[in-house]
Amino acid sequence: MPRLPLRQQPLSIFSASAGAGKTFRLAAEYIATALRDPLQPQSFRQILALTFTNKAAHEMKRRILDSLRDFSEEAGFGDSKGLAEAVQEILGISPEELAMRSRKTLEAMLHDYGAIGIGTLDQFTHRLVRTFALELGLPGQFDVELEQNLLLELAVNELMNEVGRHAELTNVLVAYAQSNVEDEKGGDLYPALLDMAKHLTQESSTEALRALGAWSMSHHGVAQENLRQFQQHLRENVAEAADAIQEILSTLPSEDISYFNRWESFLRKLSSRNPEDWIPGSSMLKIIEEPEALFSKAARGKQAIPEEAGQRLSPWIAKVQSWAGQALLVHEIRKNDRAASVMVELAKALERVLERLRVQPLWKFNQLIHDELVQQPASYLFERLGDRYRHFFIDEAQDTSQLQWKNLWPLLENALSGGDEQGSALIVGDGKQSIYRWRGSDAESFLRMLSEGEAHRPPTEELPSLMGRTEHIPLQDNWRSRKNIVTFNNQLFEAMSAHMPRPEHARTYSTAGQTPQGAEGGRVDIRFLAKANVDILWPQILDRLVLDLREAQESSWGWGDMAILVRDKRQGRAIALRLAQENIPVVSSELLALSSSSLVLAMAAIMNWMLVPQERDRQWEVLRQVHQAKLWAVTEDELHAAGLALAEKPASKKFEHVLAEIFPEFSPAIAWKLSLYEMGEYLARALKIGNQGDPFVLRFLDALHDYSAKQVNRLEAFMAEWERKKDDWSISAPPGMDAIELLTIHKAKGLEFPLVYVPFGTFRVKDGRSAWMELDWTDLFGLDTEAPPKTLLTLKSLHAKEKAGVKDALESVHPGYVRASELAREERIFDDYNLLYVALTRPRDGLCVYFWDESYGKELWLHIQNQYPDVQDHLKLGDWPAPEDRAKHGPSPAKPWTLQHVASDDWTQRVRLARFEEEGVEQRLGNAVHRVMERIRRPADVAQAMDQTAVEMQWTAAERLEVQTRVDRAMGDERLKPLFEAVEIYTERPLLLPGKGVRRPDRVVKLQDGRWLVVDYKTGEVEAAHAEQIERYAEGLTDVLGSRPGTLRVYLRDQIELYGS
Repeated sequence: MPRLPLRQQPLSIFSASAGAGKTFRLAAEYIATALRDPLQPQSFRQILALTFTNKAAHEMKRRILDSLRDFSEEAGFGDSKGLAEAVQEILGISPEELAMRSRKTLEAMLHDYGAIGIGTLDQFTHRLVRTFALELGLPGQFDVELEQNLLLELAVNELMNEVGRHAELTNVLVAYAQSNVEDEKGGDLYPALLDMAKHLTQESSTEALRALGAWSMSHHGVAQENLRQFQQHLRENVAEAADAIQEILSTLPSEDISYFNRWESFLRKLSSRNPEDWIPGSSMLKIIEEPEALFSKAARGKQAIPEEAGQRLSPWIAKVQSWAGQALLVHEIRKNDRAASVMVELAKALERVLERLRVQPLWKFNQLIHDELVQQPASYLFERLGDRYRHFFIDEAQDTSQLQWKNLWPLLENALSGGDEQGSALIVGDGKQSIYRWRGSDAESFLRMLSEGEAHRPPTEELPSLMGRTEHIPLQDNWRSRKNIVTFNNQLFEAMSAHMPRPEHARTYSTAGQTPQGAEGGRVDIRFLAKANVDILWPQILDRLVLDLREAQESSWGWGDMAILVRDKRQGRAIALRLAQENIPVVSSELLALSSSSLVLAMAAIMNWMLVPQERDRQWEVLRQVHQAKLWAVTEDELHAAGLALAEKPASKKFEHVLAEIFPEFSPAIAWKLSLYEMGEYLARALKIGNQGDPFVLRFLDALHDYSAKQVNRLEAFMAEWERKKDDWSISAPPGMDAIELLTIHKAKGLEFPLVYVPFGTFRVKDGRSAWMELDWTDLFGLDTEAPPKTLLTLKSLHAKEKAGVKDALESVHPGYVRASELAREERIFDDYNLLYVALTRPRDGLCVYFWDESYGKELWLHIQNQYPDVQDHLKLGDWPAPEDRAKHGPSPAKPWTLQHVASDDWTQRVRLARFEEEGVEQRLGNAVHRVMERIRRPADVAQAMDQTAVEMQWTAAERLEVQTRVDRAMGDERLKPLFEAVEIYTERPLLLPGKGVRRPDRVVKLQDGRWLVVDYKTGEVEAAHAEQIERYAEGLTDVLGSRPGTLRVYLRDQIELYGS
């Protein structure tokens, strides 16, 4: 085994290209750190290793424990021999010493398993927030909500509920919807708001929204009106300029004017509402510096030429260019300022949702820590955490955000500060595999870290104590891919570095060459196709892909040896459909989604119809889906005739009767009486699929059960969730299944496969990034109007030749915008090449990629033609290894156990509920008020308590109004306010009392004066038994509280009555 490049400095920054053995090196360094002091087997408690995913953290922990076991027990260290040699080299110890130290450390780890500090950065952040909840202004008890989209949907719904109630907000939302229509984005407000709400989760928006929070909607309204007036003023200016230019040109013979036809076209465009049309062409702009350029060469030789015409025209051209730039910027500001004002209200709505649900989203934690904890001494943080970490390991550093780094550096600096307990830090990443910028990752911070490490300088200026104590260690070997694949990738990406405009990006790829350490050989297939429309190009790609896959299969490769990588789900769906038509087995998230099951779609269609049974579209969808699922054996003509019959007015037959003829065992009346899960099970039985054990149907039933248990047991709510999640809910593929794996490049990161196919290798450049900026309207537009503290601007792509005029016009007004656009383009190019790099470095034995003559594909194919001049449209390098030389891939083939039958019995015919006296109206209202009051800890809980109880008891609108009135009466009673302002509050809490079993008082509170009080809500008449009951509660709580609590009975009637001791 080659010698390892050993660490020499406290802070080591590793750059690890694909297949470089990063995980191996991390495990070796972690174990070496844990074993370094033979007298301290508990040293692992001082190590914190942070990875990007839960899976990576679990695998690292498992590998370390397995390796320590092998070091301790296996002769020659078993499967961990290579890792053992690496640890010995790092520590400079003998095999016997390694075994002895490993045995002690493994025993300590197993006895204190919870102290093994290996997890994700998000988990560590969550732990910090939990520990310092009070300092961060969070409630002592809160849940973490990982379902980001759910919270955003609730925030949008919260905002939409204010429409019509809040006039100012309603006007803002209407104006926003109108602006979307003007920009051809559609007028549906809900998806637009949901898309905008995603900004709330981004670190880059946090400070901006905080600053904008001080601006009221009226502030935004005034600013918008001023901009609208200025926009109109610019149009009037341009119209005036058009008249002036026309007047000057009319004094000249047309044949004397250079490019006269262009001037005619330009004057027509000045009446356009699109500022891009106002931008003067290059020949006109030339007149600003050279007024004589107005005239043709022939005219310049004339003696009588009026030279002052060009001089008179020059300032108008300069003004029009400036006005065009201003108008372009105003358009972007107006468009996005409406969005920003709505976004501020969305942020407020989200905070109300979080407070009501008592949850906190993970995305808020980094900002909370930075705002409140970063200034605290690291020693104080460690003291509160209960752990003192001296050694840090940070994996996937290229995917860490700027804010996360700001939060980590104080902890790392403390560990590296020197002294008797000097620690260490190892940071590892690969800038070429940074593909999560849309999540906030900051590859550039890591790239700067590498260059600073090479010069032994601190990673940031804020850490001067690390001067001379850092290093960069590149891992240049490739242990994954065969030699031909590594060589091809080395040449390709080194050549592509010349196409990266930012030097640090170019350097990352120009120095990316790897030394192949894997097996010899390997096959590379690169195919080049002509540029064409999607409807022509995609079928060509799919035809070629099928042929290449079958060629590999005929060469003794199993389907399970192959992986197809795509950029987006649209490509994946097209491939999955084609392979299914070819009877080629494939596993993909698209094919495993519930939405791909015709049986599930049929069930969902019937349940959706039940919500609005008279709607013809829903009726037709039921017929279409049950026919598609082969549950209704009719011909296409008969299906068509049934659809026409639905359209008749009046219908010849009620749809309920039509459905009863198809499924005689199904009755909507019975289905409505059942819970969600029971409804699904009943429907499956009626459709004769309940006992088949279909995995999609079973997963659908699981979804019904989970939703009713965790959310709400309402069909309309579930169907709304189904529409959102049907492509995400999926079944799991059995391990070892012999099928091609189809997945996105993002999901393939960190994985490897024998053969990899990338059929859509030419990536199209994607625009649309936004940035928050500070704008001074006085400097930009000469307006005496206060601008919003932050403005969200869409960064237009300005690099193309046809956009040169737009770029110049904008630069004449706001150079910072143009620079931001250029930076965004540079990062987009880097990110796209990173995505391609990740895809092309996944294979071990064979790589097949298709390019076509467009975008990056041109540059990539030009390199291939320069490298291999004889190639026309297909490059083939090397051959696949012989079957006996191929490494085994994945788990051993699964032995499937087919579920032939599922027990699903109709219990409704055997179970009868005992009949009790029907609940009276007053009793029902009393019970409702009692349930709501039980759930209210603080006044802010009223809305949630009302909503939860309304769902449980299925209130009518009138009942809800009456309950709300009674609850408001109680909450407004001054005598009861101390109950909701208490120091400690316990509601709906079963209490286990010594010798007395479980008691469940409605409310136990510790008042602000220190006294304890037991509260019992009643809604009926006053009875002696009520007093006896609450006295028993008080007696039972005496031993627990240390003194006898007071009692208070609250009768929630038209007049609230209080009885207490």
